Formats: sequence, structure tokens, C-alpha cells
Amino acid sequence: MQQKHRGSAKVTLRDHLSGVLAATNVIRVLVFLVFALWLAQLVLEYDIPEFSMVEVIATGVLNFSIVGIMFFLMLVFLCAQFLRLSDAQRDMTWEIDEFGVNLWDGAGTQVRIPWTQTKSFREKKAGFVIRFIPFGWRWIPKHAFADEDIEGVRQLLQSNAGKQ
Repeated sequence: MQQKHRGSAKVTLRDHLSGVLAATNVIRVLVFLVFALWLAQLVLEYDIPEFSMVEVIATGVLNFSIVGIMFFLMLVFLCAQFLRLSDAQRDMTWEIDEFGVNLWDGAGTQVRIPWTQTKSFREKKAGFVIRFIPFGWRWIPKHAFADEDIEGVRQLLQSNAGKQ
């Protein structure tokens, strides 16, 4: 029996940001690195008499401020990237079947990804992230599908994504 699930949606800024944040670990890595550097500095400078604890804490606050600025600039870049898309490019359709994932936009761009080119998938509250071989990913928002199709999409992804 052929399973085919089709969903359409106008991609929003929220979808765009959700996909990027769900598919990448950039923010977690940045925060971890700054925190690790701050802890290393705290340990290394704690025994040096000319550095007070206030100076070490101030340096940590400065480091976290830099991460905040980097995060803000990343959000600005992502928003600008989204705003460059035309209305037609934001009208997306996804079709998931036993052969793979098809997606196309209102501007006529169409992509077919067979299951053999998928590495894995991850389900999030708002959608699915599909990772590809050798690299790359796609975000598929759940709101694009009817409620009764979401379970079928989940089953197809579980049984096919990453299976070569």
C-alpha cells in the first residue's frame, strides 16, 4: 500500500528560525565555549593576587555580553535571509512517500530527496528536521500537514530516514 502525505504552508519567520535553531547547535556551542573560557579564566586567575574576584566576574559578564551580541547579529542575519525570499518562495509544499521527500515552492523550484540520501531525522514540537548525506538539512513544519497526516509522516521518517 502506497503511503503519501502532502502538506502545504506559507513559511513564516517563526518557521525559518525554528528550523535553523532545531537543526544547528550553534547557540549551544557558543554559550558552552564562553562559559568554559570563563571557568578556565576563573580557575587560572583565582590564585593570582593582583586579580580580584570582581575583575574575574566582570570578565565573565563581558564574555556573555559578547555572546549576546553575536546571537543578536545571527538573528538579524537570519531575518534578513528570510526577508529576501519572495512570497512565491515562501509558499512551500512537502510530499513524503516511501521513495523520499519532495518539496517545491510557488516559484517553481522543486527538489526530490530519495531516502538513500538522508542521514537522520529529529522530531521537534513544531516540526521535523531531516539531515542529508553528506551535509545539509530541511525543516518541515508540522502545521503544513493535516493532523491525521502527522502520524503517517512520523512513521515514514522513522522507517526510512537514514536507512541506506
